[in-house]
Amino acid sequence: MALLAATGAALYNVYGVSVEVEALASEAACQGQGPSCKAQFTFWERSPIAHTFAMQTPKGNHPVVCQRAYILAGAWSCKGKDGAATAEPSTSAAATASASASAKAQPAKASGK
Repeated sequence: MALLAATGAALYNVYGVSVEVEALASEAACQGQGPSCKAQFTFWERSPIAHTFAMQTPKGNHPVVCQRAYILAGAWSCKGKDGAATAEPSTSAAATASASASAKAQPAKASGK
């Protein structure tokens, strides 16, 4: 059963929705370049353990690696391959995700009686 859960988590890490990861990677690539920086993906490699990006910004090409806190689970964080730029989800984003997950996990309440 644990193997099945790990396989599911690995597949989700590779093929799941990655809007949060893309935003964190852009933030890491634009670190120190001001609010007008727009990063464009020029390379994207996904694996169950990490997502690797090459991102073009006004100041050049920036390689970025994004990983979960606990290999297959936990919050995503991204850093430049040189280790200089990092991006982690905001506490409000983590709280929203946690509240959303809790709401989905709660059984529906019966109405009436």
